[in-house]
Amino acid sequence: MKQTLTINDQIELTEIRETDKPQFVQFLNNKEHYDYTLHIPSPYTEADADWFINNCRKAEQKHGHVVNFAIRKEGALIGGVGIMLNDRPQLIHKAEIGYWIGKPFWGQGIMTEVVRVFSDYWLSNSFLRLEATVFEPNLASKRVLEKAGFKLEGFCEKYLIKPLDGLPRDVFLLSKVKE
Repeated sequence: MKQTLTINDQIELTEIRETDKPQFVQFLNNKEHYDYTLHIPSPYTEADADWFINNCRKAEQKHGHVVNFAIRKEGALIGGVGIMLNDRPQLIHKAEIGYWIGKPFWGQGIMTEVVRVFSDYWLSNSFLRLEATVFEPNLASKRVLEKAGFKLEGFCEKYLIKPLDGLPRDVFLLSKVKE
C-alpha cells in the first residue's frame, strides 16, 4: 500500500518496503536502539527485519492504511515512525507514537520535524490524542517530543516491562492533543 507524507524538500515518509531490509539491519544493529526502545532486539538480524516488514504489511491490511512509515532522506531509508492503534472501544480516540533514526542522523533536527508533521497529520485526520513513552535515560528523545509539541504528563516508575529482557522500565509519559 503506497502512501507518502512530505516533511521537507529532503525528507519524506513512505510505506516500508522489502528493499529496506539492509538499512534496517545496518541502522538497528546498534545497542543504543535496543537500550532506548521497547521492541528492537540486539543484535538486529535479517530475520528481525523480515518479521517487522511482514508485520507492517499485516497492519496495513488490517487497518486499510499505513501505520508504520519509513523515514527517507533523498529516497534512502534512515529511520522509522509509526503508531500503535487501540482496538478497545474506549481507547480508539488515541494512539501511541514510536520512532527511531539511524545514529548517523542523530542531532540534526530531522526527528523533531518528522514527529511534528507526523503527529499533526494523525491529530488532524484520525485521533484526539497521541501519547509517547520515553525510557528515563533517553533525554534526547524526550526533548524531540517536547520540541514537536508534546507535553510532559509525568514520570512513571516501572511503567513498562521490556519483553526482550522482562525488566521494568521507568518512563516519561508525554502527549499531544487535538486543538
